[in-house]
Amino acid sequence: MSENNVTLLYLGSKAIKNYIARHPIVWANSELAKRGGIGDKAGMPPTPMVYEFFSLVAQKQGLFTQEEYKDYCFEQWKTWDKLAHQDMREGITAKLYRNVYPSMINTLHAWSLLVEAGWFDRCIIDTATDALSKHDLIVSRSGRPPIALDLYIQTERAVVDRQYKLAHRKSSRDCAYQSLDVPLPINDRKKEHPGNMRWYCLRDFAHVHSSYYKDDMLPDIPCTCGCHSEGKSA
Repeated sequence: MSENNVTLLYLGSKAIKNYIARHPIVWANSELAKRGGIGDKAGMPPTPMVYEFFSLVAQKQGLFTQEEYKDYCFEQWKTWDKLAHQDMREGITAKLYRNVYPSMINTLHAWSLLVEAGWFDRCIIDTATDALSKHDLIVSRSGRPPIALDLYIQTERAVVDRQYKLAHRKSSRDCAYQSLDVPLPINDRKKEHPGNMRWYCLRDFAHVHSSYYKDDMLPDIPCTCGCHSEGKSA
């Protein structure tokens, strides 16, 4: 993709879930993908994995499978010496499949939910911000300072991994007034998940609205996941 190209793209939250439902997530070997595993020991690739994900989104102007993402990354990194070792290739593949791809899909989906809710004037995904300060989304409304949202699944391993990254990959660049954690609950969701993946509901962001606008009276927030008894999936 030419560095002179600029692509602005919006993918609806329904479209994202429908695509993953048709192309279910394959959860690769957790031992290879975990912190300290073979994939981790391979070190940093020539370009960030997150950057390559969004580069491919822009190139395709849509979504793609885990395999397509892996193949694209390997093509971009074809001179990387770590790919010459089969065990390293398998470990890096596991990281791309299990760690990066589902996380980026969740980020895109959460971004779409907030865009569709209309709570903010701006909702930004920035690969540099993600790499440097581990913030997934930056949201703001005119006349108010921006706020960063940090997304993560609420499992023990994910929480420990996130704490490690925050401790070891801090950045002096602070682009947001403050940041808020937005954990993805795992105990109050259906056992059957579209595309073999857990999804955010707009209601998971209720505390973001309350904190940003300093209000106790929240708007009527619809259920977008279909898991709340009185809500219907949007």
